[in-house]
Parts: sequence; structure tokens; C-alpha cells
Amino acid sequence: AHLEGMELKHMGQQLIGQYPIHFHLAGDVDERGGYDPPTYIRDLSIHHTFSRCVTV
Repeated sequence: AHLEGMELKHMGQQLIGQYPIHFHLAGDVDERGGYDPPTYIRDLSIHHTFSRCVTV
């Protein structure tokens, strides 16, 4: 996944395991895992979210 230059608002839930962006336990997300270019998240604006929006 490549996320760049986005605005994320009103996302997430107050439940464990319910995340809009979730990389936890994803394994290798770089060249070793076959991703070229590697997975990245950059230049995001994240605001007015609920308890859980991003898990890395």
C-alpha cells in the first residue's frame, strides 16, 4: 500500500482490531516481501478521528 498526500478525518472506531489503516503483523512490507517500492505512509493529515485510526 502507498498512502501519500491524503486527508483522513472521522475515521476509526472505539473497538480493538477495527482500524482503517492497519500494518500490525503484516510481515515484510519492503523489498524482502516483494513490495517494490516498499509500503509507505507519508504526508498525511489525520484529524478528528476516533480512538484508533492507524496501527503500525
